[in-house]
Amino acid sequence: MRYLLINYCFESVTAQQAVAELCKFIIISFTARGPQENLTALEIFLHNCTPNGMVRRSGGNGHFTREAIHMDWTEDTLDAFGDGFGCSQALVSVYGQKFGLDRKTALKISAAFSCGLGRMGLTCGAVTGALMIIGLKHGRTLRFDILSREKTDALAKKFILQFTARHGSTQCKDLLGCDLSTPEGLKIAGKEELIPLRCPQFVESACEILEGLLNF
Repeated sequence: MRYLLINYCFESVTAQQAVAELCKFIIISFTARGPQENLTALEIFLHNCTPNGMVRRSGGNGHFTREAIHMDWTEDTLDAFGDGFGCSQALVSVYGQKFGLDRKTALKISAAFSCGLGRMGLTCGAVTGALMIIGLKHGRTLRFDILSREKTDALAKKFILQFTARHGSTQCKDLLGCDLSTPEGLKIAGKEELIPLRCPQFVESACEILEGLLNF
C-alpha cells in the first residue's frame, strides 16, 4: 500500500537528515502490515530517531511536523483493476485489508462476482465489492444484533442509490451497453474495449461513495 505525504515539514534539521528520515519512512511504509500498524510504526520510529525525541501530528516545536498522511485507497483499487483483477476483486482486496482481510483471501472470495456475477451481466462487481466492504465493517456476527443488521442494510441501500444516481443503473449489461453473458456481447466488449474504457469510472465511483459512507 502506498502513502501520500502532504506538507511534511522539517524544522532545525539538515537536508541530509531530512532525506535520510524520509528514505527510512518509505521502507517502513511498504511493508505488508496494515495501514494503522504502519502509522503506529512510523510514530514509534520518528520518536526514536528525531534528535529531541518529539513527534507531533501537527504544529508544535518538534523537529518533525506531519500535517497529513493519507492512504490512496482509490488509486490502489484502480491499480489492482488495471493489473487484470475483476472490479469486485480490486475493491475487496484493497479495502478489505483495512478490516483485517488478507489480500489472497479477499481475491478468492470476491472472484466470482466480477462482470455482473460470474460474467452474467447482472450486478456490477464494483457494487458487490463495495457491499462486501460495508458488511466487513458493520455486518452482524451475533444472531440478535439487530442494530448492526439495520446499519448494514441502510448503508447498502444508500450506496446503491448513490451509484445508480451517478450511472443510471447497477447492472453490468446496462453500464457497458452489452451483455457479457452472450457471445455477441463478449465480442462487442472486446472489439470496443469497453471494460478498460468504461469500468474504471465505475470502480472509482464505488470507491468514492464507499469512503463517503464509511468515513474513511
